[in-house]
Amino acid sequence: MIRLNKYIALNLKISRRAADELIENNLIHVNGSISKLGQKIDEDKDVVKYLGNNIKQQKKRYYIFYKPVGYICSHNRQSSTPTIYQIIKDKSLKYAGRLDKESEGLLLLSNDGDWINELTHPKYNIEKIYHLTVEDIINTNKFQKVVKKEDNIYKINSIKKLNKEKYEVILTTGKKREIREIFTYNKVIIKTLKRVQMGQYTLGNMNPGEIKEIYLEDNHEK
Repeated sequence: MIRLNKYIALNLKISRRAADELIENNLIHVNGSISKLGQKIDEDKDVVKYLGNNIKQQKKRYYIFYKPVGYICSHNRQSSTPTIYQIIKDKSLKYAGRLDKESEGLLLLSNDGDWINELTHPKYNIEKIYHLTVEDIINTNKFQKVVKKEDNIYKINSIKKLNKEKYEVILTTGKKREIREIFTYNKVIIKTLKRVQMGQYTLGNMNPGEIKEIYLEDNHEK
C-alpha cells in the first residue's frame, strides 16, 4: 500500500503538496470514487484517474551517476553553484548518499523511494568506500577513526594506505561531511575525495558527469 498523494507525486512528477491540492479539489478518482486526503491505495490493483485520465505507475529506474567536483546535491540552485540536476535533468530521481561540493564520485539515483531508503538508512549498514589524496603521510595506526564533536559522533570503519598520497576509507554511516570532520580532527588536509563504491555498486571506469542505468532484477548493469 502507498499513500495516494505519494503515488500522484511520483507519477505526475509534482510535489506532494500539489498532489494534496488535486485531491482537495476533487480532481482525483480512485476506482470511480472521489478520493480523500490521507487515502492509501494498492498501486498494482487500484485505478487512479486525474481529469478522467489514468495515472499510470511509472517504471522504477535505477542509475549510477558520477558526480563531478563543483556540483551540489540539491534540487535548488544556491547562488552561482550548479546542482547535479543540471546534469541529470530529471528531478523525479532521488539520490542516495549526498556528496558535498568539493567531493566527487558515485551517487545512486532512482525514482524508487524504498530502494533509496534502504541504501541510506543507518540500520542497513551499507558499506561506502572512498579514495582520498592528502598532503601528508598518515600513520594509520595512530589515526583517530572515531571523533566526537558537540552532539555528533563521526566514525570511519577503516583507513588503508594505497600509495604515497592515496588512502582508502570505508564507512557505514553517512553523516554530513563525516570524513572531512574526522580528517580535520587528525590535522590531515584532504586534497581530493572520491566515493568509488556503495554496497555492491561501483564507479568502475566511469567519467565525471556520466550516468549509467542499472537493473536490480538480475544485478547486472546494462
